[in-house]
Amino acid sequence: MKAFAGVFAWRDRVAREEDESTRYVLPNHMLFRISETLPTDVNSLLACCNPVPPLVRLQAHDLLSIIEDARKDSGLSPQPFIFTRYSESTSVAVRDSEGK
Repeated sequence: MKAFAGVFAWRDRVAREEDESTRYVLPNHMLFRISETLPTDVNSLLACCNPVPPLVRLQAHDLLSIIEDARKDSGLSPQPFIFTRYSESTSVAVRDSEGK
C-alpha cells in the first residue's frame, strides 16, 4: 500500500510540475502494475509499462527510489514479474522469476 501511495504522490507531483494530466504521466493500469510488482531496477520498471510514458523514462531513478523507500518502510520484498504465456486456445498469467 505504501508503494501505491508513493507512486500516486509522485505521479501527482510530476503532473503538476509538468502541467500534464496524471494519466499522461502514468496511466492508472501502469500505476497498479508498478505497485504490485515493486520493480528493483530500471529495466523491470520499464517492463511494467508498454508503451513507456516519457516522464517515467526521464524520472525512472526517482520513481525507483520512491518504490525502494516504500519497500523498506513496509518490509516488503519484490514480487517476481508476471509473465503471460499464450497458447492457441487460452492465455494464462504465470508468476515466475525466470520466465518459464
